[in-house]
Amino acid sequence: MAERSAGRMSVVAGSLRERFRTSLFGLPSLWVVGSVLLWLVMGRIDDWLVGQDVPAWMDTTVESARVLLSAVASGTITAASVVFSLTLVALQLSSSSYSSRVLRTFLRDRFQQNMIGIVLATFFYSLLVLRDVRGPLAEGGSADVPGASVALATVLALVAILALLASISHTAASVRVSRVSASVLAEARGVIRDRLGEPGPEGRVDLQAPGIVPSPLAVACGPPGPAVVDPGRDGSLVVCSAAGGWVQQIGLDAVVGAVPPGSEVTLEVAVGTYVFEGGPLATVRRRDPTGTDDADQPLGSDPSDDTEDALRGAFDIGRERTMQQDVALGLTTLEDIALRALSPGIHDPNTARTVIPQLGDLVLEILACDLPPAEAEIGGVTIRRVAAPAHLDYLEAAFGQIRRAGHDQPEVRLTLLRTLVSIDAELRRRGQDSEEATDALRVAISRAAPAAGDAAAAGDGHHGTWSDSADPAVGAARELLESTGWSVP
Repeated sequence: MAERSAGRMSVVAGSLRERFRTSLFGLPSLWVVGSVLLWLVMGRIDDWLVGQDVPAWMDTTVESARVLLSAVASGTITAASVVFSLTLVALQLSSSSYSSRVLRTFLRDRFQQNMIGIVLATFFYSLLVLRDVRGPLAEGGSADVPGASVALATVLALVAILALLASISHTAASVRVSRVSASVLAEARGVIRDRLGEPGPEGRVDLQAPGIVPSPLAVACGPPGPAVVDPGRDGSLVVCSAAGGWVQQIGLDAVVGAVPPGSEVTLEVAVGTYVFEGGPLATVRRRDPTGTDDADQPLGSDPSDDTEDALRGAFDIGRERTMQQDVALGLTTLEDIALRALSPGIHDPNTARTVIPQLGDLVLEILACDLPPAEAEIGGVTIRRVAAPAHLDYLEAAFGQIRRAGHDQPEVRLTLLRTLVSIDAELRRRGQDSEEATDALRVAISRAAPAAGDAAAAGDGHHGTWSDSADPAVGAARELLESTGWSVP
């Protein structure tokens, strides 16, 4: 029970952490809480300063304090609206110019969240201090002016102005394609290293990398939510999704803790794929220590058995893909930017040529790793994946649509070829080249440089080749392949 709770809490914590990071409410709300705590601390300091000599810059009148605090509060709330407006403009520009998937990158911008938080914290602090300013009538003839608190409000007002200027500068810089793609690249690289990193001293096993191809719906499920005991699979338990959505996380600790030792769990879906409402999430078969089927009491047949609920809790289903465990999402986001640039309405091949090497950076990270196995034993439980992507799948996911969209733009194809050849050279330099990675690169290069008279070799369905083209980029591409030892089709 403790293992089940710990595994489920890990999934829930990951989901809440992602929501907090992509919310414009989360981090600014912490700044607001901090402003309240600061107000309480400064109130104690002002009480301690009563009757003592204070510097002249802390000495003020009731009327002056009220005017100052009112001006700070009204000014900062106006500044907050400006910062919010700038954020919305950046979201609109990025969505229309690049891809709607980059919106998460802007929403997760810690700098912008902190700037919003500083302005809001100044506003709340000024209001709270304004409440403490009391005139003679309120205190039976004695005025109460928290001088230290008012002085700090003045300092915070200056900081808020600087935060507004910094926000304007940051927003103007963040909508540049180089900054957008670099942010996506950094986040995606972190996910790749976390999910596909080199095995540790004890041989880390990770089955949570996504399948590029959605896993097949091999098992028919009943109504949404309830598990199904499938007699055709010797009493195997099929756990179905209670709601449709994208698989954002799969907690392996929760999976292992949800089933008895010796069980076999087949993950019917992968991170980054869509599951239908009532669609299969996992199939469980129980085995005894000798390896024979334990069919006397199938899993899920006991009403008191909460295996299905615990196993369903290991899957985090949401309304959109996230980059918590989704290795392919970073590739898809950068590819979207390049595709939008190559679209007839925008026609900006230079942007695509900027993004392609960054995609190559991510592909290099993937090809240098040993991909997770399709089957592994963790904690006495055998876990299998229906879809296990290969290196070629990741290459196609990164460059396939760009190759097809830029089939008539030799400069784009040349950049793609240079990137693929550079990936191969870097893998060899690092000593991380493998037979599978080399074969995958060979296929990708052959698709990017189709053979003369053989449009089918490009794998993109477009007719025509480069053989008769007089474009200098075409000759450069063929010379590049010849100089690096790759066979030119």
